[in-house]
Amino acid sequence: MTAPMLKKVNLTAKYKLLIMLCASPVMALEAQDAPKESVKKEVAPSNNWHTDLTEAKKVAKAEGKDILIKFTRSKGCGWCIKLEKEVLSQDSFKEVIPKDYVMVVLDYPRDTSHWTEEVKMQNEKLRKYYRVSHFPYLVFADADGLPYERIKYRNRKADEYMKEVTKVRSKRKRRDSAFKAAKKLEGEKKARLLEKGLVEVSRKYYRYYPDVIEAIDKADPSDASGLVAKVQVDQTKFELEDILRQFYVERDFNRVISTVDTYISTNKPKGEALQVALLYKVQAHYLAKNYEDAKVVADELTSINEASRSASHAKSLKKRMARLEVE
Repeated sequence: MTAPMLKKVNLTAKYKLLIMLCASPVMALEAQDAPKESVKKEVAPSNNWHTDLTEAKKVAKAEGKDILIKFTRSKGCGWCIKLEKEVLSQDSFKEVIPKDYVMVVLDYPRDTSHWTEEVKMQNEKLRKYYRVSHFPYLVFADADGLPYERIKYRNRKADEYMKEVTKVRSKRKRRDSAFKAAKKLEGEKKARLLEKGLVEVSRKYYRYYPDVIEAIDKADPSDASGLVAKVQVDQTKFELEDILRQFYVERDFNRVISTVDTYISTNKPKGEALQVALLYKVQAHYLAKNYEDAKVVADELTSINEASRSASHAKSLKKRMARLEVE
């Protein structure tokens, strides 16, 4: 199910608070597959920065390099200017990073009136795929464009940031080494080694490793480490956030409730993932002032696991409703 295009609106303080209870602030994806078309921005590359991701992938594969993608805004972004001045333009960066990475710059100016609709749509897909919520943002990916790390540049010291950047590729190497070694194993040993490789990846990108998650689940159905459950929680959160956001904007809370019911019936989330879904229902009933219904769903949620984060939020909402009823 694909969420409609979002409109920029001013939300009430109460709505913002409630969204923070169960949804991350980053944008969810429209699809899990990486965009395959090339994107050619009308921005001249600086030094050896590419502007076409598809071409960069070809170069990376040919040269045995990874890909570094800079998401930036050419005008009106003070931190973008600081990143360029304090890090990217320095010799310590220019002499080291291009040895290991094919570098791509994707620009997101506020005025895109000179762009074609095709470029605008593709640009937005890339931003969503790599889960970029603000600028500047560096994403590190392998030669296929599969991301494994991302680093923001806000309130950072340039030298510390540079040290972090130079160490990132070792994460990808450890990821691949663990995945390769796991192929020779079975059972829990295989699962643990796959997990060892996956923890080298930013958790924001776990969902792009479905084959690894499936292999872990198959090798260790008991999910002894709880990693598969965590991925399912993230997946539920991202998907529902994407689907429901416009309904909240429109204050169509009945639509929120019916959509969550359909999602639960179709996807059958369990454990904490189910709690995440139910929390949206509690939230919608609360905003619609259906307090009794909200309490019933909140009790259903907490009965699954009283110690979870979702249960804590549900309890907080119940207390808030109790105070409102007294008032």
